[in-house]
Amino acid sequence: MFVVAGVVFAVLMVLSSRYGFHRDELYFLDCARHLQASYVDQPALAPLLARVSLSLFGVSAEGLRLWSALAAAGTVVVGGLTAREFGGARRAQLLAAIATGTMPVLLGSAHVANTTSYEVLAWAAIAFVVVRIGRTGDTRWWLAVGALVGIGAEFNHLAAIFGAVLLAATVLGPARRSVVDRWLLAGALIAAVIVLPDLWWQSQHGWAMFAMTQALNGEHGGAGNIFTWIVGQLGMSCLAMVVLWVAGLKFLWRSGRPLCSAW
Repeated sequence: MFVVAGVVFAVLMVLSSRYGFHRDELYFLDCARHLQASYVDQPALAPLLARVSLSLFGVSAEGLRLWSALAAAGTVVVGGLTAREFGGARRAQLLAAIATGTMPVLLGSAHVANTTSYEVLAWAAIAFVVVRIGRTGDTRWWLAVGALVGIGAEFNHLAAIFGAVLLAATVLGPARRSVVDRWLLAGALIAAVIVLPDLWWQSQHGWAMFAMTQALNGEHGGAGNIFTWIVGQLGMSCLAMVVLWVAGLKFLWRSGRPLCSAW
């Protein structure tokens, strides 16, 4: 899996010098020159990484895109590790890494500096740790989940939504009997503390993220776009891999075993 991650990183970096700045990257560079606790349309960490790039490499497309490429490589590794948590042998881990590394959403988001590549890594890492909790029953891992949710939300607010849904599903679902304890509450507290600066800035600026979200929804949302969204999800996650999803679900269904004994 590490070889696959290295190939993905190398390809992204080699191609990063073949084209100029994307308009979003110019926006991030401007945000980097005016660091704040949050912004109208994203939290603080992506502009902070852009500031680091400015300090290390100057105004460089390759330097700015380094972090997205590293995030993509990290996501590939997490994909392979998640397969291992499910009991996959080396071949399964390699296949999972290849499937992850060839996702259009991974490659498409990581070829420019934006928040999506970091969000994808955060979601994958959160899911990986939750699977580990389910496999081992070691609820101390909730601390890591809380940290990942908080850090991910500081790159993209959608990670916080994932964390909130995960918390609700855990507390209200059958898993609460085995994994809801003080470590879960501590993890939730860690996530809340990490996102406090973002929440403070938003409260001081009229919750600008909600106005921005409403504007985007008016432009791209609505019932007419639901079908396009569904098809787009399949395309972004690599339509060819749907065969693997179906095969995996079929195997789990026929096995007659729960996904994770602790759950």
